[in-house]
Amino acid sequence: MKKLIVIVVTVLCTACSAQKTNPMKTFDIDIFNKNKNQSNRTIDTLKNGTIIERRESINFYEEFIKEKESFFEKYSRFYKNGKLQLEGQFLYNDFQKGIWREYDKEGNLIEETDYDKEFEFTWERLLKLLAERNVDIRDVNNTTIRKQNGNWRFDYIQDIYIYDVIIHGKTGEVLQDAKNVFQEGS
Repeated sequence: MKKLIVIVVTVLCTACSAQKTNPMKTFDIDIFNKNKNQSNRTIDTLKNGTIIERRESINFYEEFIKEKESFFEKYSRFYKNGKLQLEGQFLYNDFQKGIWREYDKEGNLIEETDYDKEFEFTWERLLKLLAERNVDIRDVNNTTIRKQNGNWRFDYIQDIYIYDVIIHGKTGEVLQDAKNVFQEGS
């Protein structure tokens, strides 16, 4: 009887711990194929304003999730078997943020890269600086922000001027603050 109780408790504990694990995200190929358009993509808008775009290319599937109030998009790339290959966040194709993970075709983690590791002057601090300068970072036609050689670099247009600013990624020191007259086509 004691052996039976030990076995039952062991099975229950194993089942409980298995439920706590986070299953790997997969791409639902069947649903995608039923709903894709002629360009091999789907776009869904949720009630909360989140936009989910899925695409198919020759070698992989992609998913972009853009929450209404977020500056960042969540990106996932999947193998043709539907298993997750790569995931992370980025700002309008300008730079990668946070931890990105890459997996092999069996779902094993093969690489993890922290794109914020070298930046003690954080995105949140940069955001405050941009707000002080009245930079509209959602204006992707007139503002670019990127990480370059361990520094933040951003360009923006205001009135007749184009600004090119470099901020040290660790200290927040302004390394360059150039202001030039904007000329059409520049």
